[in-house]
Amino acid sequence: MLACGRAELVVRKMTVKINTLNAIKKFSLKKFSTVTDSNTTSTNEFLFLKNPLIQRIFRLLALCLGFTGISLCMLSFFNYVNDLDESPQVFTQDAVEVFISIMKLCFFVLLFIWIRRIPPRLLDLHRQAESRGDKVLILGSVLFLTAECICEIMELLFFSFRNKRVYLAIKILDILYSVNNLASNFLEAFCLMKLIALKDNFLKELSAILPFIATCCTILNLTDFAMTYFYIETEKHHLKGIIESLESSEFLF
Repeated sequence: MLACGRAELVVRKMTVKINTLNAIKKFSLKKFSTVTDSNTTSTNEFLFLKNPLIQRIFRLLALCLGFTGISLCMLSFFNYVNDLDESPQVFTQDAVEVFISIMKLCFFVLLFIWIRRIPPRLLDLHRQAESRGDKVLILGSVLFLTAECICEIMELLFFSFRNKRVYLAIKILDILYSVNNLASNFLEAFCLMKLIALKDNFLKELSAILPFIATCCTILNLTDFAMTYFYIETEKHHLKGIIESLESSEFLF
């Protein structure tokens, strides 16, 4: 072959063949390691998401929050129908409200941490596209609740300065309750925006825990609505105090 002048061509072909084989070996090893790492990561994520201890904790928190929410609603209703002409004893009610708001915040913090472990490949692209309008409505509701929380805090501070008989503990409990509720609403919105985009097969795998979460969230939202409705009693006494102060100031002039 040297005599024919084909030595350079043969060497070139052998070099290309060797380089091709080396490239294939490197690619195969790299691809295998990548697949192994991804499988390990997804397995760890699934182990955390399907951990029976985590699911039991969520079930227990959901049941406790549901029963406590119903009890709080009944307590508010009892205070509402007891006597509208007398100022209510709100310390016990505020303490219970703060207690359930802290439990609610802990529940949604755990739920948010749990949902963040869901890998993106379990999200349905079609549902993500279809749920854009729902996400806008959810974020709009949270922003509206943020404005409401700011107004409530300003109202509490205003009436606490005007009425010196308001206890400092009651004012702190009311502000803490409003802030905890706002944080819980934000976490609930973020969790809901990811849950509505999950695939059907993964939802079936989580069927043991999702009904408890949905029931708990429904009861808590109904409780918040009931508490807002029953707060008309407190607003009535606030308005009554403003009218009395205006009448006394006009009498002085």
